Amino acid sequence: MKHINSCLRSDLHPLQYADQSRRTDRPGPAPAPARQGESREWSENATCIKQPVAVVTKCPPTAAGRAEEIRDLPDELCNLTNLKELDISNNELKAIPARIGEMKNLEKLVAAYNNITYLPKSLTELVKLKCINIRGNKLSSLPSDFGQLQSLEEIDLKENLLVRPPKLVCEGGKRIEIEQYLKYAYAKDKIFLEKTLQLIPKSIPAEGFEHFCKKLRLPSSDITSLGKLRMPLEEKIKSALIWWQDHRVAMLEPGEATEELIRTLDKADLNELASKVRSLKICTQAIKL
Repeated sequence: MKHINSCLRSDLHPLQYADQSRRTDRPGPAPAPARQGESREWSENATCIKQPVAVVTKCPPTAAGRAEEIRDLPDELCNLTNLKELDISNNELKAIPARIGEMKNLEKLVAAYNNITYLPKSLTELVKLKCINIRGNKLSSLPSDFGQLQSLEEIDLKENLLVRPPKLVCEGGKRIEIEQYLKYAYAKDKIFLEKTLQLIPKSIPAEGFEHFCKKLRLPSSDITSLGKLRMPLEEKIKSALIWWQDHRVAMLEPGEATEELIRTLDKADLNELASKVRSLKICTQAIKL
């Protein structure tokens, strides 16, 4: 991770890297610049990190005179619980910190023009968030509970690869429409997963049971115990799938769990069954809202 050579202080609002060493309206001397390899303490009283030359958005200029894009943000950033505005745009970030939901007072988040592929689930805990700009990234979907962001007034999701919800829904920037689509999609994905879990136990041959359980990553002891039980094969497979749901995909969205299950079927050499589930999913998705 590249070090962010600056110190957040509560008396700078907004705090800008370029201005920090030049300010004369605060008591005491300006802080010395951080040495190479040294990271500064993050102040929990900071209220704004903003473009164009923000401490988080860019690293200091290199010898070539050009600011370097940052690729990772430190976990300590999420300790800034009083922060109201965060601009991390125009970098090479692939993800927003998983703990961003702890920044309870955040009202504006700008992460435009990065390489972000997903939004962390905790993002939907930002109940005070009024503006979110994730334009120009690589998002293909939004969290199912995105609609929990009830305070949102401005939404910019343009120039992404969105399919869930589709661009037509997202580019309107209306929270209600996005929320309605996601609720519908979640319910449909959940029903499809349930039907898939009913189909699989009827479709796996006895000789493929143990191999399938291994690909579900059941403990060896559990596989042995299931094998010894005097119950129909179908019931054994159902038990294995219940364990898989509880221990392997409990934190995934229904659609994500279905994709993981299809990959598991392929790994277990149950390719025909995996293709059948894929085809059924495509047919389901073809039904228009």
